[in-house]
Amino acid sequence: MEPQLPPVQATPPAQTPPNGGAADVPAPMPNAAAPAAPVASAQPAPAAPIAPPADDSDVIEPTWVNRAQAVFKNYPGDPSEQSKQFMLLKAEYLEKRYGRTIKAED
Repeated sequence: MEPQLPPVQATPPAQTPPNGGAADVPAPMPNAAAPAAPVASAQPAPAAPIAPPADDSDVIEPTWVNRAQAVFKNYPGDPSEQSKQFMLLKAEYLEKRYGRTIKAED
């Protein structure tokens, strides 16, 4: 003999609230550590990092720049000769600019 189950009563379907059932879920609490509004500082933050102003020692004279560019033009396919010419140019520049003599390949 099979056990008798009580008769099942038909229950009306549960009505969902108009907001899709979100009334049962509590709203998230705001983070207490974060301020509600950004705090304005006394000075506005710069848009980009500001480099310190260059003084005269940071500027290379156009004569030396032109001579360095000439090395590229005069020896376009020879990197070893470019390196040698740059070494000589560097030695000359350091001697004339700072009075330092360095040994350069001849």
